[in-house]
Amino acid sequence: MPATAKAAAAPPQLSPERARLADAIDQVVRWEAWLDRLAREGTTKATAAFGAADRRVEAAKVALREASAMAARSAVSRLLGADTDTVDAVAQVRADLTDAEVALNQARLDSRALESEIDSARRELDVARAKRDEAVGDVLKATPAVAAMLAAWHASKARTAAIGAALNVVAPGLPNGWNFERTSPVDQSLVISWRAKLEALASDPTTSLDDADNLPPEAA
Repeated sequence: MPATAKAAAAPPQLSPERARLADAIDQVVRWEAWLDRLAREGTTKATAAFGAADRRVEAAKVALREASAMAARSAVSRLLGADTDTVDAVAQVRADLTDAEVALNQARLDSRALESEIDSARRELDVARAKRDEAVGDVLKATPAVAAMLAAWHASKARTAAIGAALNVVAPGLPNGWNFERTSPVDQSLVISWRAKLEALASDPTTSLDDADNLPPEAA
Protein backbone atom coordinates (compact mmCIF):
# COMPACT_ATOMS: atom_id res chain seq x y z
CA MET A 1 0.00 0.00 0.00
CA PRO A 2 1.45 3.45 -0.87
CA ALA A 3 2.46 5.53 2.11
CA THR A 4 -0.06 8.23 1.20
CA ALA A 5 -3.01 5.84 1.05
CA LYS A 6 -5.37 5.68 4.00
CA ALA A 7 -7.11 2.55 5.18
CA ALA A 8 -10.87 2.62 4.98
CA ALA A 9 -12.48 3.52 8.27
CA ALA A 10 -13.70 0.47 10.13
CA PRO A 11 -17.47 0.26 10.47
CA PRO A 12 -18.70 1.28 13.91
CA GLN A 13 -19.17 -1.54 16.38
CA LEU A 14 -22.87 -1.88 16.99
CA SER A 15 -24.58 -3.08 20.12
CA PRO A 16 -26.83 -6.16 19.73
CA GLU A 17 -29.89 -3.88 19.72
CA ARG A 18 -28.45 -1.60 17.06
CA ALA A 19 -27.27 -4.58 15.00
CA ARG A 20 -30.84 -5.90 14.96
CA LEU A 21 -32.02 -2.42 14.01
CA ALA A 22 -29.52 -2.33 11.13
CA ASP A 23 -30.92 -5.63 9.80
CA ALA A 24 -34.48 -4.34 10.18
CA ILE A 25 -33.64 -1.11 8.35
CA ASP A 26 -32.01 -3.14 5.56
CA GLN A 27 -35.22 -5.15 5.13
CA VAL A 28 -37.29 -1.96 4.95
CA VAL A 29 -34.96 -0.49 2.33
CA ARG A 30 -35.06 -3.71 0.26
CA TRP A 31 -38.86 -3.94 0.29
CA GLU A 32 -39.25 -0.23 -0.45
CA ALA A 33 -36.92 -0.60 -3.46
CA TRP A 34 -38.73 -3.71 -4.70
CA LEU A 35 -42.17 -2.12 -4.31
CA ASP A 36 -40.97 1.02 -6.08
CA ARG A 37 -39.62 -1.08 -8.96
CA LEU A 38 -42.87 -3.02 -9.23
CA ALA A 39 -44.96 0.15 -9.15
CA ARG A 40 -42.87 1.96 -11.76
CA GLU A 41 -41.09 -0.49 -14.04
CA GLY A 42 -43.51 -3.40 -13.64
CA THR A 43 -46.63 -1.32 -14.13
CA THR A 44 -45.14 0.46 -17.15
CA LYS A 45 -44.20 -2.82 -18.85
CA ALA A 46 -47.50 -4.52 -17.99
CA THR A 47 -49.47 -1.57 -19.35
CA ALA A 48 -47.39 -1.52 -22.55
CA ALA A 49 -47.76 -5.29 -23.04
CA PHE A 50 -51.50 -5.18 -22.52
CA GLY A 51 -51.87 -2.22 -24.89
CA ALA A 52 -49.83 -3.94 -27.61
CA ALA A 53 -51.80 -7.18 -27.24
CA ASP A 54 -55.11 -5.33 -27.31
CA ARG A 55 -54.11 -3.44 -30.47
CA ARG A 56 -53.02 -6.71 -32.06
CA VAL A 57 -56.44 -8.24 -31.34
CA GLU A 58 -58.25 -5.26 -32.81
CA ALA A 59 -56.06 -5.31 -35.91
CA ALA A 60 -56.69 -9.04 -36.33
CA LYS A 61 -60.44 -8.49 -36.07
CA VAL A 62 -60.28 -5.85 -38.78
CA ALA A 63 -58.15 -8.15 -40.94
CA LEU A 64 -60.64 -10.99 -40.41
CA ARG A 65 -63.55 -8.83 -41.49
CA GLU A 66 -61.66 -7.76 -44.61
CA ALA A 67 -60.56 -11.32 -45.40
CA SER A 68 -64.10 -12.60 -44.91
CA ALA A 69 -65.46 -9.92 -47.23
CA MET A 70 -62.80 -10.73 -49.81
CA ALA A 71 -63.54 -14.46 -49.53
CA ALA A 72 -67.22 -13.77 -50.07
CA ARG A 73 -66.49 -11.75 -53.20
CA SER A 74 -64.17 -14.49 -54.48
CA ALA A 75 -66.88 -17.09 -53.90
CA VAL A 76 -69.37 -15.03 -55.90
CA SER A 77 -66.80 -14.54 -58.68
CA ARG A 78 -66.16 -18.28 -58.85
CA LEU A 79 -69.90 -18.90 -58.94
CA LEU A 80 -70.08 -16.59 -61.94
CA GLY A 81 -67.29 -18.50 -63.65
CA ALA A 82 -64.31 -16.29 -62.93
CA ASP A 83 -60.90 -17.87 -62.32
CA THR A 84 -60.05 -16.64 -58.78
CA ASP A 85 -57.40 -17.50 -56.22
CA THR A 86 -58.59 -20.28 -53.96
CA VAL A 87 -56.12 -19.62 -51.13
CA ASP A 88 -58.04 -19.57 -47.84
CA ALA A 89 -56.83 -16.29 -46.34
CA VAL A 90 -59.65 -16.34 -43.77
CA ALA A 91 -58.22 -19.39 -42.01
CA GLN A 92 -54.81 -17.75 -41.64
CA VAL A 93 -56.27 -14.47 -40.37
CA ARG A 94 -58.52 -16.38 -37.95
CA ALA A 95 -55.45 -18.19 -36.66
CA ASP A 96 -53.71 -14.84 -36.23
CA LEU A 97 -56.71 -13.58 -34.24
CA THR A 98 -56.60 -16.66 -32.01
CA ASP A 99 -52.90 -16.07 -31.33
CA ALA A 100 -53.58 -12.40 -30.58
CA GLU A 101 -56.38 -13.29 -28.16
CA VAL A 102 -54.10 -15.77 -26.39
CA ALA A 103 -51.47 -13.04 -26.04
CA LEU A 104 -54.09 -10.61 -24.71
CA ASN A 105 -55.29 -13.12 -22.15
CA GLN A 106 -51.68 -13.71 -21.07
CA ALA A 107 -51.21 -9.95 -20.69
CA ARG A 108 -54.27 -9.88 -18.41
CA LEU A 109 -52.87 -12.73 -16.35
CA ASP A 110 -49.50 -10.97 -16.12
CA SER A 111 -51.19 -7.76 -14.94
CA ARG A 112 -53.11 -9.63 -12.26
CA ALA A 113 -49.91 -11.37 -11.16
CA LEU A 114 -48.20 -7.99 -10.91
CA GLU A 115 -51.07 -6.57 -8.84
CA SER A 116 -50.86 -9.59 -6.54
CA GLU A 117 -47.10 -9.16 -6.14
CA ILE A 118 -47.54 -5.45 -5.38
CA ASP A 119 -50.10 -6.27 -2.69
CA SER A 120 -47.77 -8.90 -1.25
CA ALA A 121 -44.83 -6.49 -1.28
CA ARG A 122 -46.91 -3.86 0.52
CA ARG A 123 -47.76 -6.37 3.24
CA GLU A 124 -44.13 -7.40 3.57
CA LEU A 125 -43.11 -3.74 3.77
CA ASP A 126 -45.65 -3.15 6.54
CA VAL A 127 -44.21 -6.11 8.44
CA ALA A 128 -40.64 -4.88 7.89
CA ARG A 129 -41.54 -1.39 9.10
CA ALA A 130 -43.22 -2.81 12.20
CA LYS A 131 -40.09 -4.85 12.97
CA ARG A 132 -37.93 -1.78 12.42
CA ASP A 133 -40.09 0.26 14.82
CA GLU A 134 -39.85 -2.55 17.36
CA ALA A 135 -36.06 -2.57 16.93
CA VAL A 136 -36.00 1.21 17.45
CA GLY A 137 -37.87 0.63 20.71
CA ASP A 138 -35.27 -1.93 21.81
CA VAL A 139 -32.50 0.59 21.12
CA LEU A 140 -34.33 3.23 23.15
CA LYS A 141 -34.75 0.84 26.08
CA ALA A 142 -30.98 0.38 26.15
CA THR A 143 -30.18 4.10 25.77
CA PRO A 144 -28.85 5.86 28.89
CA ALA A 145 -30.30 9.21 27.82
CA VAL A 146 -33.78 7.69 27.77
CA ALA A 147 -33.20 6.09 31.16
CA ALA A 148 -32.06 9.49 32.46
CA MET A 149 -35.24 11.14 31.19
CA LEU A 150 -37.38 8.46 32.82
CA ALA A 151 -35.50 8.86 36.10
CA ALA A 152 -35.91 12.63 35.93
CA TRP A 153 -39.62 12.20 35.20
CA HIS A 154 -40.20 9.92 38.16
CA ALA A 155 -38.15 12.19 40.41
CA SER A 156 -40.14 15.23 39.33
CA LYS A 157 -43.40 13.35 39.91
CA ALA A 158 -42.25 12.38 43.42
CA ARG A 159 -41.15 15.96 44.11
CA THR A 160 -44.47 17.32 42.84
CA ALA A 161 -46.40 14.85 45.01
CA ALA A 162 -44.40 15.84 48.08
CA ILE A 163 -44.97 19.55 47.46
CA GLY A 164 -48.68 18.89 46.82
CA ALA A 165 -49.00 17.04 50.12
CA ALA A 166 -47.43 19.97 51.94
CA LEU A 167 -49.68 22.45 50.13
CA ASN A 168 -52.71 20.46 51.24
CA VAL A 169 -51.61 21.18 54.82
CA VAL A 170 -51.26 24.94 54.30
CA ALA A 171 -54.17 25.29 51.88
CA PRO A 172 -56.65 26.51 54.51
CA GLY A 173 -54.48 29.59 55.00
CA LEU A 174 -54.27 30.45 51.31
CA PRO A 175 -56.83 32.95 49.94
CA ASN A 176 -57.67 30.94 46.83
CA GLY A 177 -56.39 27.55 47.86
CA TRP A 178 -53.67 26.06 45.67
CA ASN A 179 -55.09 23.26 43.53
CA PHE A 180 -56.36 25.35 40.61
CA GLU A 181 -55.54 25.11 36.94
CA ARG A 182 -52.55 27.02 35.69
CA THR A 183 -51.35 26.91 32.10
CA SER A 184 -47.93 27.86 30.83
CA PRO A 185 -46.15 27.31 27.53
CA VAL A 186 -44.30 23.99 27.27
CA ASP A 187 -40.65 24.02 26.22
CA GLN A 188 -40.64 22.03 22.97
CA SER A 189 -36.87 21.95 22.44
CA LEU A 190 -36.48 18.48 23.94
CA VAL A 191 -39.43 17.15 21.91
CA ILE A 192 -38.01 18.57 18.68
CA SER A 193 -34.55 17.18 19.46
CA TRP A 194 -35.79 13.64 20.14
CA ARG A 195 -38.13 13.61 17.15
CA ALA A 196 -35.17 14.45 14.92
CA LYS A 197 -33.07 11.72 16.53
CA LEU A 198 -35.75 9.07 16.13
CA GLU A 199 -36.28 10.03 12.50
CA ALA A 200 -32.54 9.65 11.90
CA LEU A 201 -32.34 6.41 13.89
CA ALA A 202 -35.07 4.84 11.72
CA SER A 203 -32.67 4.95 8.75
CA ASP A 204 -29.24 4.98 10.43
CA PRO A 205 -28.58 2.57 13.32
CA THR A 206 -25.41 4.46 14.28
CA THR A 207 -27.32 7.63 15.19
CA SER A 208 -26.11 8.93 18.55
CA LEU A 209 -28.75 9.27 21.27
CA ASP A 210 -26.35 10.10 24.11
CA ASP A 211 -25.14 13.59 23.28
CA ALA A 212 -26.26 15.05 26.64
CA ASP A 213 -29.58 16.69 25.89
CA ASN A 214 -30.24 19.07 28.72
CA LEU A 215 -33.46 18.45 30.55
CA PRO A 216 -35.57 21.51 31.35
CA PRO A 217 -34.47 22.94 34.72
CA GLU A 218 -36.77 22.53 37.69
CA ALA A 219 -38.28 25.67 39.11
CA ALA A 220 -36.79 26.63 42.44
